[in-house]
Amino acid sequence: MAAALTFSALAVSAVVVALVPLLVECGRSTTEAAWALSLGGDGKTLGCTLCARHR
Repeated sequence: MAAALTFSALAVSAVVVALVPLLVECGRSTTEAAWALSLGGDGKTLGCTLCARHR
């Protein structure tokens, strides 16, 4: 179980690190790429908040 969670965390981190360069390479501006990254963080924060309220 610990190994699965470790690999999951590594995969999520890899996506976060690679997102901005990937979007820039696909033709998006750095501003749009930064917005996409920040929206992902906002979504995670909102999801954690909603889950905490239902416990």
